[in-house]
Amino acid sequence: RKGVEFTGEWKFNHLFRVSGSYSRMKAYTSASPGQPVDIHITPASTVGQDPDKAVLRADFTPTSYLDVDLVETHFWGMRINGQFAPTYQWNTTEYNLMNGDIVWKTPSYGTISLGCSNILNTFQIVNENGTNNTTYYAIQGRKYTVTYQITF
Repeated sequence: RKGVEFTGEWKFNHLFRVSGSYSRMKAYTSASPGQPVDIHITPASTVGQDPDKAVLRADFTPTSYLDVDLVETHFWGMRINGQFAPTYQWNTTEYNLMNGDIVWKTPSYGTISLGCSNILNTFQIVNENGTNNTTYYAIQGRKYTVTYQITF
């Protein structure tokens, strides 16, 4: 894979910053398992794969002990092997994922983190083998995490 990525960051002040990135790849695939990986996946939504990804991140740090982070990622859909028979095709819808976490750093008891991935409970539809399947989802539902870290 070859590609390009653009990133940027804007610091409003010492408490709040927004950053983002955009990635685009030139990708290759094969017609079937075990075959050479030499088929270019054309980056256009109607004829090939569009493996673009955009990320927007907001960080808020009101104190040296507290950090709030929210990340929104947009993935464009893919159409792989569209020029081949339906058996060899792989199609996905575009989708967004939002993740967030809150981190509390205590002076002497370690760090506590509360996180949630896939906040909006988004699902990506995958249509494999050229069928009209619209019920196969490739993303897990919303997940919560609690982490405690102590450094000594």
